[in-house]
Amino acid sequence: IANNTLFGVRRTVNPNFPTITNCIIWNNENDLDSCTATYSNIKDGDSGEGNISEDPKFLYPRAFSYRIGQASPAINAGTPLPGIEFDFDGDLRSDPPDMGADEYLDSDNDMIQDGWERFHGFNPYSIADQSADPDDDGLINYYEFILDTDPWEPDTDDDGLTDGEEA
Repeated sequence: IANNTLFGVRRTVNPNFPTITNCIIWNNENDLDSCTATYSNIKDGDSGEGNISEDPKFLYPRAFSYRIGQASPAINAGTPLPGIEFDFDGDLRSDPPDMGADEYLDSDNDMIQDGWERFHGFNPYSIADQSADPDDDGLINYYEFILDTDPWEPDTDDDGLTDGEEA
């Protein structure tokens, strides 16, 4: 939950104070309002068991890519939650899991996360995918991953300029 103008997480109607867990709440005007957090990375330093307040090392937040990078303090800093076995890419959660929606997994150490590679039809165990440019737009897969563009579509946003021209 990042870069919201007013609140990261806000309780409005529920009479109870909800607790969020394993989240990254960063760069919001007020990260938490009328709720609590545990095992979360919160920029304004809200207290709670297992909480930290360290730069999450998002890969490319200016392009709204909020995946964590390999140096993120959120890696393995969460707590296991019953019924939450996979991240949003379908990657199995580690034990302890990462904070945030995305588990950092990079089986081939090519600096491209496994979930992204699988989603786009690449082999997460082959480093050769990192330097490939299947759409011939001038961006190798590593930069397509960082910029969150489609490695199979030369003009991801369909504005008449290739992703390489816009990078």
